[in-house]
Amino acid sequence: MDLQRTLDFYTTLMEEVKVRTATIDAVLAGQLGEVPPYIPGEIAYLQLRLICESIALGSLAIHNEIEATASGKLVKAYSAEFILKRLEALHAKFYPAPFVDKGGEFVKPDVDYLTQKRLIDLYHECNVYLHRGTMKTLEDPKTINFENIRTARNRIVALLNHHQTLAVDERWMFTTMMNGRREGAPAETPGKVHVLYWEKASPPKRR
Repeated sequence: MDLQRTLDFYTTLMEEVKVRTATIDAVLAGQLGEVPPYIPGEIAYLQLRLICESIALGSLAIHNEIEATASGKLVKAYSAEFILKRLEALHAKFYPAPFVDKGGEFVKPDVDYLTQKRLIDLYHECNVYLHRGTMKTLEDPKTINFENIRTARNRIVALLNHHQTLAVDERWMFTTMMNGRREGAPAETPGKVHVLYWEKASPPKRR
Protein backbone atom coordinates (compact mmCIF):
# COMPACT_ATOMS: atom_id res chain seq x y z
CA MET A 1 0.00 0.00 0.00
CA ASP A 2 1.52 3.33 -1.05
CA LEU A 3 1.59 6.37 1.22
CA GLN A 4 -1.49 8.14 -0.17
CA ARG A 5 -3.55 4.96 -0.05
CA THR A 6 -2.40 4.42 3.53
CA LEU A 7 -3.43 7.95 4.51
CA ASP A 8 -6.80 7.58 2.77
CA PHE A 9 -7.44 4.18 4.35
CA TYR A 10 -6.57 5.45 7.83
CA THR A 11 -8.69 8.58 7.36
CA THR A 12 -11.69 6.46 6.35
CA LEU A 13 -11.29 4.26 9.43
CA MET A 14 -11.10 7.27 11.75
CA GLU A 15 -14.16 8.91 10.18
CA GLU A 16 -15.96 5.63 10.79
CA VAL A 17 -14.85 5.72 14.44
CA LYS A 18 -16.44 9.17 14.77
CA VAL A 19 -19.77 7.85 13.47
CA ARG A 20 -19.62 4.89 15.85
CA THR A 21 -18.79 7.21 18.76
CA ALA A 22 -21.80 9.36 17.89
CA THR A 23 -23.95 6.22 17.96
CA ILE A 24 -22.67 5.43 21.47
CA ASP A 25 -23.50 9.01 22.46
CA ALA A 26 -27.07 8.49 21.23
CA VAL A 27 -27.33 5.34 23.34
CA LEU A 28 -26.03 7.12 26.44
CA ALA A 29 -28.47 9.98 25.85
CA GLY A 30 -31.40 7.54 25.76
CA GLN A 31 -32.32 8.36 22.17
CA LEU A 32 -33.28 4.84 21.06
CA GLY A 33 -36.84 5.03 22.34
CA GLU A 34 -38.79 2.47 24.33
CA VAL A 35 -36.74 -0.70 24.12
CA PRO A 36 -35.47 -3.14 26.77
CA PRO A 37 -32.31 -1.71 28.39
CA TYR A 38 -30.08 -4.52 27.14
CA ILE A 39 -30.75 -3.55 23.49
CA PRO A 40 -29.07 -0.09 23.67
CA GLY A 41 -26.25 -1.62 25.73
CA GLU A 42 -25.61 -4.32 23.14
CA ILE A 43 -25.66 -1.71 20.36
CA ALA A 44 -23.09 0.36 22.27
CA TYR A 45 -20.86 -2.66 22.91
CA LEU A 46 -21.00 -3.57 19.22
CA GLN A 47 -19.76 -0.07 18.36
CA LEU A 48 -17.00 -0.33 20.97
CA ARG A 49 -15.87 -3.67 19.57
CA LEU A 50 -15.77 -2.31 16.02
CA ILE A 51 -13.87 0.77 17.19
CA CYS A 52 -11.27 -1.52 18.79
CA GLU A 53 -10.94 -3.38 15.50
CA SER A 54 -10.67 -0.10 13.56
CA ILE A 55 -7.82 1.09 15.79
CA ALA A 56 -6.05 -2.24 15.32
CA LEU A 57 -6.55 -2.29 11.54
CA GLY A 58 -5.45 1.35 11.28
CA SER A 59 -2.27 0.53 13.17
CA LEU A 60 -1.67 -2.39 10.84
CA ALA A 61 -2.14 -0.20 7.76
CA ILE A 62 0.23 2.49 9.05
CA HIS A 63 2.94 -0.12 9.59
CA ASN A 64 2.55 -1.78 6.20
CA GLU A 65 6.23 -1.10 5.45
CA ILE A 66 7.02 -3.97 7.82
CA GLU A 67 7.28 -6.99 5.52
CA ALA A 68 5.55 -9.35 7.96
CA THR A 69 2.34 -7.27 7.84
CA ALA A 70 1.83 -7.94 4.14
CA SER A 71 1.46 -11.72 4.30
CA GLY A 72 0.49 -14.61 6.51
CA LYS A 73 -2.09 -14.47 9.27
CA LEU A 74 -1.98 -10.67 9.73
CA VAL A 75 -3.45 -10.02 6.29
CA LYS A 76 -6.50 -12.13 7.14
CA ALA A 77 -6.76 -11.10 10.81
CA TYR A 78 -9.75 -9.22 12.22
CA SER A 79 -9.21 -9.83 15.94
CA ALA A 80 -8.01 -6.60 17.55
CA GLU A 81 -6.13 -8.56 20.20
CA PHE A 82 -4.27 -10.72 17.68
CA ILE A 83 -3.32 -7.75 15.50
CA LEU A 84 -2.09 -5.62 18.40
CA LYS A 85 -0.02 -8.37 19.99
CA ARG A 86 1.54 -9.31 16.65
CA LEU A 87 2.35 -5.68 15.85
CA GLU A 88 3.91 -5.20 19.28
CA ALA A 89 6.26 -8.10 18.55
CA LEU A 90 7.27 -6.41 15.27
CA HIS A 91 7.52 -2.82 16.54
CA ALA A 92 7.27 -2.10 20.27
CA LYS A 93 6.23 1.55 19.76
CA PHE A 94 3.49 0.89 17.20
CA TYR A 95 0.48 1.95 19.31
CA PRO A 96 -0.97 5.46 18.84
CA ALA A 97 -0.39 8.02 21.59
CA PRO A 98 -2.47 11.10 22.44
CA PHE A 99 -0.84 14.53 22.24
CA VAL A 100 -1.50 18.23 22.75
CA ASP A 101 0.18 21.10 20.95
CA LYS A 102 1.93 23.40 23.41
CA GLY A 103 3.51 26.26 21.53
CA GLY A 104 4.50 24.11 18.59
CA GLU A 105 5.74 21.26 20.76
CA PHE A 106 3.72 18.06 20.80
CA VAL A 107 3.53 16.62 24.32
CA LYS A 108 1.68 13.68 25.81
CA PRO A 109 -1.18 14.91 28.04
CA ASP A 110 -2.01 13.55 31.46
CA VAL A 111 -5.36 12.04 30.49
CA ASP A 112 -7.25 8.81 31.10
CA TYR A 113 -7.05 7.26 27.62
CA LEU A 114 -7.45 3.85 25.99
CA THR A 115 -4.05 2.22 26.36
CA GLN A 116 -3.16 -0.92 24.47
CA LYS A 117 -3.92 -3.09 27.51
CA ARG A 118 -7.23 -1.34 28.10
CA LEU A 119 -8.19 -1.83 24.46
CA ILE A 120 -7.63 -5.58 24.74
CA ASP A 121 -9.54 -5.69 28.04
CA LEU A 122 -12.40 -3.74 26.44
CA TYR A 123 -12.39 -6.11 23.47
CA HIS A 124 -12.87 -9.03 25.86
CA GLU A 125 -15.60 -7.13 27.72
CA CYS A 126 -17.48 -6.55 24.47
CA ASN A 127 -17.40 -10.28 23.72
CA VAL A 128 -19.17 -10.98 27.03
CA TYR A 129 -22.22 -8.97 25.92
CA LEU A 130 -22.26 -9.81 22.21
CA HIS A 131 -22.70 -13.56 22.44
CA ARG A 132 -26.05 -15.02 23.44
CA GLY A 133 -24.57 -18.17 24.92
CA THR A 134 -25.10 -21.89 24.32
CA MET A 135 -27.91 -24.28 25.13
CA LYS A 136 -26.08 -25.09 28.36
CA THR A 137 -25.33 -21.52 29.40
CA LEU A 138 -28.37 -19.66 28.03
CA GLU A 139 -29.81 -17.23 30.55
CA ASP A 140 -31.51 -13.83 30.67
CA PRO A 141 -29.61 -11.02 28.91
CA LYS A 142 -26.84 -9.68 31.13
CA THR A 143 -27.32 -6.45 33.07
CA ILE A 144 -25.25 -3.74 31.41
CA ASN A 145 -23.43 -1.01 33.34
CA PHE A 146 -23.74 2.05 31.12
CA GLU A 147 -21.10 3.92 33.12
CA ASN A 148 -18.58 1.35 31.91
CA ILE A 149 -19.64 2.17 28.36
CA ARG A 150 -19.30 5.90 29.05
CA THR A 151 -15.81 5.41 30.49
CA ALA A 152 -14.71 3.38 27.48
CA ARG A 153 -16.15 5.97 25.11
CA ASN A 154 -14.32 8.80 26.88
CA ARG A 155 -11.04 6.89 26.85
CA ILE A 156 -11.35 6.31 23.11
CA VAL A 157 -11.92 10.01 22.48
CA ALA A 158 -9.00 10.93 24.77
CA LEU A 159 -6.73 8.61 22.78
CA LEU A 160 -7.81 9.53 19.28
CA ASN A 161 -8.83 13.21 19.36
CA HIS A 162 -5.23 14.23 18.61
CA HIS A 163 -2.89 11.26 18.26
CA GLN A 164 0.45 10.28 16.82
CA THR A 165 1.81 6.98 15.56
CA LEU A 166 5.53 6.40 15.21
CA ALA A 167 6.73 4.72 12.02
CA VAL A 168 8.92 1.65 12.36
CA ASP A 169 12.16 3.59 11.70
CA GLU A 170 11.09 6.02 14.49
CA ARG A 171 12.07 8.91 12.23
CA TRP A 172 8.71 9.49 10.58
CA MET A 173 5.43 10.21 12.31
CA PHE A 174 1.74 9.98 11.47
CA THR A 175 -0.20 12.73 13.25
CA THR A 176 -3.99 12.61 13.24
CA MET A 177 -6.56 15.25 14.19
CA MET A 178 -10.08 13.86 14.41
CA ASN A 179 -11.80 17.24 14.00
CA GLY A 180 -9.33 19.32 12.03
CA ARG A 181 -10.32 22.37 10.00
CA ARG A 182 -8.49 23.91 7.08
CA GLU A 183 -7.01 27.33 7.74
CA GLY A 184 -9.64 30.02 7.18
CA ALA A 185 -12.61 27.63 7.45
CA PRO A 186 -15.63 29.06 9.33
CA ALA A 187 -15.83 28.03 12.98
CA GLU A 188 -19.18 26.31 12.40
CA THR A 189 -17.69 24.06 9.71
CA PRO A 190 -17.79 20.41 10.92
CA GLY A 191 -14.32 19.12 11.62
CA LYS A 192 -12.90 16.33 9.50
CA VAL A 193 -10.16 13.80 10.07
CA HIS A 194 -6.76 15.07 8.93
CA VAL A 195 -3.76 12.76 8.84
CA LEU A 196 -0.28 14.25 8.45
CA TYR A 197 2.90 12.35 7.64
CA TRP A 198 6.12 14.08 8.53
CA GLU A 199 9.74 13.67 9.49
CA LYS A 200 10.22 14.29 13.20
CA ALA A 201 13.03 16.77 12.54
CA SER A 202 10.71 18.98 10.47
CA PRO A 203 7.27 20.56 11.06
CA PRO A 204 4.27 18.48 9.95
CA LYS A 205 2.78 19.10 6.51
CA ARG A 206 -0.64 18.19 5.19
CA ARG A 207 -0.63 15.49 2.54
